[in-house]
Amino acid sequence: MNIQRERWVLRTPDGKILVGQQRNYNWRKLEDVKDARIATYMSEKKAMRAMESQGWDVNVYGIYAEKVIESYVSF
Repeated sequence: MNIQRERWVLRTPDGKILVGQQRNYNWRKLEDVKDARIATYMSEKKAMRAMESQGWDVNVYGIYAEKVIESYVSF
């Protein structure tokens, strides 16, 4: 069974994505993510609000939300 869902991730203009857990977030290049948890959100609006609630001005830093499709395969 293949399960897919639409999620949103946060990115910076230089291609880094937000990873981490519970207020221990940082920005990493995709090739440096390794086993870190990628922060995902249910909608673009929730992703942007999460950044604003942490004190990041998304307009100044150029942070944007990008839609991705998560896929899970179970046997």
